[in-house]
Amino acid sequence: MNEAQRYERIESYLSGQMPPEEAAAFRREMETDPGLEAEVALHRGIAEAVIEEEDVQDLEGKIGAILEKGRGEAAGLAARRRFLSRPLLRVAASAALLIVAALAAYFYLSRADDSPEALFAEYVVYPESIYEESTVRSTEGQIQESAAQAARLDSLWKAADALYRQGRYQEALGVLDETGRPENGPLSGNASRLHYYRGILQARAGQFAGAVSSFEQVAVEYNEDADWKRALALLRLEGRREEAVALLRGISDSDTPQKDRARELLERLGEE
Repeated sequence: MNEAQRYERIESYLSGQMPPEEAAAFRREMETDPGLEAEVALHRGIAEAVIEEEDVQDLEGKIGAILEKGRGEAAGLAARRRFLSRPLLRVAASAALLIVAALAAYFYLSRADDSPEALFAEYVVYPESIYEESTVRSTEGQIQESAAQAARLDSLWKAADALYRQGRYQEALGVLDETGRPENGPLSGNASRLHYYRGILQARAGQFAGAVSSFEQVAVEYNEDADWKRALALLRLEGRREEAVALLRGISDSDTPQKDRARELLERLGEE
């Protein structure tokens, strides 16, 4: 009997396709041939491991244990060599490796997709522009200096917006800060709007603690979106997950446009 025929018999036996009388004779043959018995056990063990195990580490551990046992027994080692030497079995082994690789990719990507960084990137939405002409115009009457001061503030805001569009967020933040602190600067009437856009710039610059602080101070107009972005920024900060979850629960129970996304995100976080 050549190697290919031996392999076909093992496959037929393990798959249950071998006729009962032939299967009984095959079992008697295994009792007198330790090499055949070890080879059947090796083949069965690997096949069962691939089918039964869903966890990649458990699967790798089980296959490793099967092969290690074969290495500890002379007959098993010989069987392992025959197993790896046959073209058909090499194809089967390659298929098993592909299954392992696919499972590994699935579990890795599942974990990666639920990381704070990935969740933040998936759920955050930034505006295309941070400039609003009405910001300065609506406060012109409150600026005591002159129209020239209003023009300067408008120019600064446009400059910050230009940097924002170029992805130069830290520089844009510095320019926006030149308009004065939100509460006591010339644009104090639009403090919430300034806090909102400062929070966006800070978040885009990776300054998540600062972004949380800015979004917390948004009282009107942008407060719903500021709460959503604050929850996302909190997820990026170590040790502040509970605050993020609490805020997301509040959003999910509200009547805001983000309530459905908040519920979805809570599910992703395992908090629903």
